[in-house]
Amino acid sequence: MKSVLLCLLLSIPIAAFSQSSINPIDSSRTTFTIFLKDGGEYVGRIIARDAIKVVVRRKGGGLSYLAPSDITRIEPYQGRIRTQGRGQQQITLTDGTVYRGQIEKQDSTMVLLRRRGGQSILSPKEIAKIEPIVGVKNKEQPASVVTMPVSSTGSEDNQFPWLLYNQTAIPLKAGQLTYRNIGILYNELSYGFFGFITLRASITPSYSGSDFYNSTIYTRPSVGGKVSIPIGKNVHIGGDLSFRWSERPQFGGYFPDPRSLRERNLSGFITFGITRSNLTLGYSDLRLVSSMIRRQSISIGFVAPIGRRLSLISDNRILVGQNSYNNDYFSQMSGVLRLNRPRHAFDLGMLMAIRDEDKLRLYPLPYVAFNMRLSRR
Repeated sequence: MKSVLLCLLLSIPIAAFSQSSINPIDSSRTTFTIFLKDGGEYVGRIIARDAIKVVVRRKGGGLSYLAPSDITRIEPYQGRIRTQGRGQQQITLTDGTVYRGQIEKQDSTMVLLRRRGGQSILSPKEIAKIEPIVGVKNKEQPASVVTMPVSSTGSEDNQFPWLLYNQTAIPLKAGQLTYRNIGILYNELSYGFFGFITLRASITPSYSGSDFYNSTIYTRPSVGGKVSIPIGKNVHIGGDLSFRWSERPQFGGYFPDPRSLRERNLSGFITFGITRSNLTLGYSDLRLVSSMIRRQSISIGFVAPIGRRLSLISDNRILVGQNSYNNDYFSQMSGVLRLNRPRHAFDLGMLMAIRDEDKLRLYPLPYVAFNMRLSRR
């Protein structure tokens, strides 16, 4: 009982302080510089202030809500900032935060700024502008504004226009060269032309022969091309044609003999969204050239960002018609996490192969892939 009374007595001055400080202060004619513990600064007018927040109307017109525990001091804005040394920079973030110091390192993934109180690591995506500061009689003011360039290599969102095994209708950018590896065995190079054509070639090791000496490891080649056409804002339609030689190919010159051609796959799809977030609906018609076997399927896949560097990808195929299950073809469901980096990405997840022509059978398979952009674009 005594402890309860003691808590109540202690809460009275705290509540009184909070009530007395919750009223907005009149600062319509006063501009302040608010210094934060992490080295950031806000310049603007304080329109409200209480025990849990400080509301600042920034010079750009937006509002910022700051925690009092993050603030080191508040001073009237002087228009000029007194600093020491040369090579000082003023970095303004998109949310209005201002950092001042000397840039020690700057690349496509980060900006390392040395300040008087320590170091700050900033993301290029968060930077609105960088202003060099020049000295004027021991006082310094920002010189001409240098806009921070947006670097495509600094992006940590998904940047590859494919799902798992299937494509999307989004093309590779003109001049982009990419490589991807699926399950160690599948290797593919893709190149973008004119911003709407994507060509690719792949090889997959195959094994044949009845004994050790007659067995050889050879590469099963595949080539394909995709045409993508934008039909609206963030909407593309596309068509894809690919050929694969799954029997031992005979080469005439530099290309496989057409007589060893095994599969021809024609696909059409529509994609809503961009590479970092999209939904793709498709239809595929695969034929074995040497027989009447045919596989028709519809597909649905999506890419969804679930974090700064993480995307969830699902690539699903449903076979259409009883004949599509011939030759060991499967429907599939999948869920994969893609860890995005500035120039590459890693895929790790599960693919579920499904057979249901006579009875439902599920075959869970791991899915591991590596994606990489080889060009600078």
